[in-house]
Amino acid sequence: MFLPSPSCSGGRRKILNEDELVAAVRGFVDVDLVEFNGLSFKEQLEAVQQYTVLVGMNGAGFMNAIYLPEGAVSVQLAPYNATMLNTEEFGQTVSARGPYLFWRNAHPENHHPIVHDTYNSQANTVVHIDEFVALVKRALKLGVNEKLWNEGATKTEL
Repeated sequence: MFLPSPSCSGGRRKILNEDELVAAVRGFVDVDLVEFNGLSFKEQLEAVQQYTVLVGMNGAGFMNAIYLPEGAVSVQLAPYNATMLNTEEFGQTVSARGPYLFWRNAHPENHHPIVHDTYNSQANTVVHIDEFVALVKRALKLGVNEKLWNEGATKTEL
């Protein structure tokens, strides 16, 4: 499983409890936090091709999901009460290439707004751990086919 590193987000739409999420799923899936900054496009493409699941906050980094191998699952996360995000457009784009799941923070107490962000579109988020574990398990069941596992693409990216 692959999770784009928070430094990819430029200080916005961060997953604030990333370490806890990784620890919660590490018992049943290999997880890599991937830093794209400093990688060439080719290196980014090669990295994404190793994974069966990509989980990421809405944004440009999440769109790397279009390069996942066939049968891999993309999981888009979105901040609480965010408006003016292109979550539907991103979802339509990545679902055209394979299985797709969506999660929106429904917990106001896990919402960490950014000053002057009227639409909450840049807010940071604490992802509910139990919901995250269930989401990752669902993603693993959804799209990972035998061919991917046999070819060695067994990692999940967050």
